[in-house]
Amino acid sequence: MGDLLDRVLAQRRLSMVLLLIFSGLAVVLAAIGLYGVLAVAVAQRSREIGIRMALGAEGGDIVRMVLTQGMGLTVAGLLAGLATAPLASYAMKQMLYGVEPLDPLTFGASAVVILIAALAASIHPARRASQVDPAITLRAD
Repeated sequence: MGDLLDRVLAQRRLSMVLLLIFSGLAVVLAAIGLYGVLAVAVAQRSREIGIRMALGAEGGDIVRMVLTQGMGLTVAGLLAGLATAPLASYAMKQMLYGVEPLDPLTFGASAVVILIAALAASIHPARRASQVDPAITLRAD
C-alpha cells in the first residue's frame, strides 16, 4: 500500500520540489538584481554622497538613505506582486494541497522572506556609500 501511495504522489511531490527550487531561485535573483541596482546607484551618486557628507551628513544618514531607496523599490515590487498573486494562485489551484488560493499566511510569509532578502542585498551598497571620502569625491572634478 505504501508503494502504491508513493507512486500516486510522486508527480505531485516532484511538482512541489520544482516549485520550491524555482521560488528559491526567484528570491535569489531578486536579491541579486536589487543589489546590482543599488550598487550602480551608489556608484553614480558618489559625488552627491560626497557633497552630502562634506556638508555634515554622517555615515548613518547615508546608510539610511540607501536602505530607504532599496526598501522603497522592494515595497513597490511587493505591492505589484501581491496584487497579481491571487490570479497566479487560482491558476495553480490544482497544485496547492492543503492551502487555499488566497491564504494570507502564505502571502505574508512570502512577503517577509522577500523583505529580508532585500534588506540583506541592500546592506553592502549602503555601507559602501557611507564610506565615501568627501575630499576625494570633491577633488574628482
